[in-house]
Amino acid sequence: TRTARRHASRGRLRPMAPAGFQATLARVTLRSASSLDVADVLREITRGLVQDLGAALARIWLLGPEEPDVLQLVASAGLSERLDGSRSRVLVGTLKIGRIAETRAPLCTTDLESDDFADHAWIREHGLLGFAGYPLVYRDELLGVLAIFARTPLTEAELEPLSVFAAQAAVALKNAALFAEVEALLRRLE
Repeated sequence: TRTARRHASRGRLRPMAPAGFQATLARVTLRSASSLDVADVLREITRGLVQDLGAALARIWLLGPEEPDVLQLVASAGLSERLDGSRSRVLVGTLKIGRIAETRAPLCTTDLESDDFADHAWIREHGLLGFAGYPLVYRDELLGVLAIFARTPLTEAELEPLSVFAAQAAVALKNAALFAEVEALLRRLE
């Protein structure tokens, strides 16, 4: 389609040697870990994956304390920055994102067209081929899910560093959340 062609140059993971790919992920990790503000960390993770790595769309859903079985979309960069769409709230165990949370295992595909959980019209419109989703787990605590969509199939050489990146992203998010809790406690004590 015309839209898919128009976006064809964006959303392809940048071609680079494995060392370059890992160095790019390391830069995004460093930027996200350098903040103690949860919103900044979320923004650095998703925007970094889109702007530095070339993902078409990067999103993060987090579990909330008030609804522990619902993943809430809290960050999105690339094709859409909206946080209120049809996939903004996902029950653990449903759809691809909920399955990742339920199993706490990555889920990757290079054939979104034949995926049962995919919105096929949306995928065709944006020329998407690859998907990688990772649970965000800190120690044994599930924080949420990180997902990226790409206009090229994701390779094994990219999937393993992305898995490590997701683990580091979970640490950065947990650190920022803990810092916010400490700050709130300090304000109450004043």
